[in-house]
Amino acid sequence: MYRLLAKKSGVITALCCFFVGFSLLTLNNQQAAAQTIELNLPTLGNTGANLYSEEQKRQLGQAWLMSFRAQVRTVNDPIIFNYLENLIYLLAQHSQLSDRHLELVVVSNKSLNAFAVPGGIVGVHIGIFLTAKNEAQLASILSHELAHLSQEHFERGREAQQRASIPTMAGMLAGLVLAATAGGDAGIAAITATQAAGLQNSLRFSRQNEQEADRIGMETMYESGFDPRQSSAMFQQMQRGSRYSGSHAPEFLLTHPLTESRIADAKLRSERYPKGGLINEIDYSVVQARVRIYFEESPQSAIKFFKANSKNTEGFEKEASQYGLAIAQSDAGLFDQASETLQPLIEKRPNYIPYQLVRTNILAARGQTLEAKKELENLLAISPNNYPLMQAYALLLQRMDELSASRDVWKALSELHPSIWFELAEIEGLNGNIMAVHLARAEYFLLSGNPDAATRHLRYALKLAEGNYLQTEIIEQRLRDIQSWKQQLNLT
Repeated sequence: MYRLLAKKSGVITALCCFFVGFSLLTLNNQQAAAQTIELNLPTLGNTGANLYSEEQKRQLGQAWLMSFRAQVRTVNDPIIFNYLENLIYLLAQHSQLSDRHLELVVVSNKSLNAFAVPGGIVGVHIGIFLTAKNEAQLASILSHELAHLSQEHFERGREAQQRASIPTMAGMLAGLVLAATAGGDAGIAAITATQAAGLQNSLRFSRQNEQEADRIGMETMYESGFDPRQSSAMFQQMQRGSRYSGSHAPEFLLTHPLTESRIADAKLRSERYPKGGLINEIDYSVVQARVRIYFEESPQSAIKFFKANSKNTEGFEKEASQYGLAIAQSDAGLFDQASETLQPLIEKRPNYIPYQLVRTNILAARGQTLEAKKELENLLAISPNNYPLMQAYALLLQRMDELSASRDVWKALSELHPSIWFELAEIEGLNGNIMAVHLARAEYFLLSGNPDAATRHLRYALKLAEGNYLQTEIIEQRLRDIQSWKQQLNLT
């Protein structure tokens, strides 16, 4: 069964229900060179040889993630997210991680980059799909990052210091924000070139750390069923790309520098593994096509790209180009053409969720909502907790004005993916449940790193709950939880 059909794992979960926001970059255009980057991250106290406890790392990781999300544009495409989450889960199961509770953040940026932060945070720039030729090459990057986590390279690199420096964690945040917002409008342009170089340096691992991550990451790949030779192939590909890109080398190389000896060592080590192993599957090519669409300027430009690519490729890439073409045609309102393009794909893989979702979207756009609903329900009977299916079903129910049913699906989905709280707030508003709107918005703002806004919405809800003892107690407890969480992290 294809991985995108898999039931969502419970292992990769949101570890914390109460999210706290922090002040981030405090730079201005006139004083950028003189100012430092300030973050109000939690103080974890003195550190010894063991540095952080697992619980402290989770707390710090969650604090770091909320700060990161407050600055960086993320991707909520359910198929892209679901694919990456399942792949990371597969790799984590075969890694040396002792704590496999991981949380994924998908960054909207064209650059090739991925990172892992103490506390189980794994970040992926979707631009990585524009460079990695196949799934095994992507797996090599993710396995490498999981190895940095399992070997505690960030913590070990600071062990010589008397304290595990919170400013250093702030530097990691600022450096990764810089990488994730390059070319954007997040105010990062205010940082001078000198500061930018310093932030990138704060993310660098030692040569020994990189070699260890290469070795352990390759072992993770092999144990997960992938071809380890694709690890050295990915290195060579990045190196070739950097030779022609001048100062625009992949972000990954700025923090994980490649040397000739490292590439040679990786190639030699990979040859020691038995030949064989997975290189690519249709899932990767499908997600790659979605990323292409994400960055295209218009449906018409996407149609042009996929038509040309379909003629010049074969295998999974050709099939995925047809998939991308069908989506682009549908987005352009060319539903007959989209259906014609899609039909051979569905005949080849009848229950493949990405293809079926294009079909149900076309049906809904044509006004055939009952037929689309029936098809989604049939698919959900096979994969009841599938994130992309559940989201498509909730949106369709909302379109059909079946608001109570839609709300129930959004609520169930919010337990699997907390980012859904924003959508849930919208549907509660359509249902006319104002108190529920405020409660859902509070959860959304907590997730987004804005506890003050969350508190305001909880207080609005508290006024509306007057006379309802049980609901009042629930809201007051939530307010106490937020305050307790802030005190625990020394933020009050």
